[in-house]
Amino acid sequence: MMVPAITLSLALTNLVVDNLLSWIPTSLVDCSSRCFHNTSCSSFFYHQGHGICHVNTVVYSVVSDTLTPSDGVLYYEWKHEDCDDSAGRKFQRASWLCFYLVKSKRAYILASMSCLLLTANTQSKVDQAHIIASRHDARVWLGGQKTIFMDWLWMSGETFGNFLAWSDGYPEIGKDCMVAVKSTPQWASDTCSKTRGFICEVSIPQETSYCNY
Repeated sequence: MMVPAITLSLALTNLVVDNLLSWIPTSLVDCSSRCFHNTSCSSFFYHQGHGICHVNTVVYSVVSDTLTPSDGVLYYEWKHEDCDDSAGRKFQRASWLCFYLVKSKRAYILASMSCLLLTANTQSKVDQAHIIASRHDARVWLGGQKTIFMDWLWMSGETFGNFLAWSDGYPEIGKDCMVAVKSTPQWASDTCSKTRGFICEVSIPQETSYCNY
C-alpha cells in the first residue's frame, strides 16, 4: 500500500517543481536538457536576459519562414534528418510525425488523394493544427471524415477511440469532413466540397533526433 502513495507524492512534487522551473532563472544548457528529457517537448523558447525557459509540445516555425530572436528570446526546435526542413516539412517530437501544410486549396476528396491528412488524435497534434490554421487560413483540412455508416474515422483507418476534441456545436449535420479552425484548438466539421488548405503527415520511426535553432 505504500508504493502508490509514494508514487503519487512524487508525481505531485514533480508537477509543482516543473511549473516553478518556468519562472526560475536557468541556463540555456539546462533548458536544452529539460527539453531533451521531456519526450513531449518539440521546441522551446529561452530568454537570455532573464534565463526563463518555456518548453512546447508544438513547433512554431511552421507559421513563419523564419523566427528571429526578439528582446533576447531564442527559439529552438527538434529536427530530424528524415524530415526535410528545407522543403517546408516540420518534425513534431511529441507525436514523432513529419508534417507539412499545403496552401493550395482543394476539396476534401482531392486533398485526401494528395497525401495522408493529419490524424489529429492527440492534443499536441490538435494544438499544432490550430497554430497553422490561425496563421495561414481560417480553416484547414484534417484527416477525419464521416463514413457512409454514419461514424467518424481517421483517413489512416483508425477509430476516434477515447480522444474527442470537437468544438461546441460540432460536428454539424451535413458537414462530414474535419477541419482545424483559427478560433480554438479543437476540431470542427465543414462541407467536404469546400476548398481548403490541408495538413499532411508522414510517420517517423522513433530514434535519435537532434535539436537546432
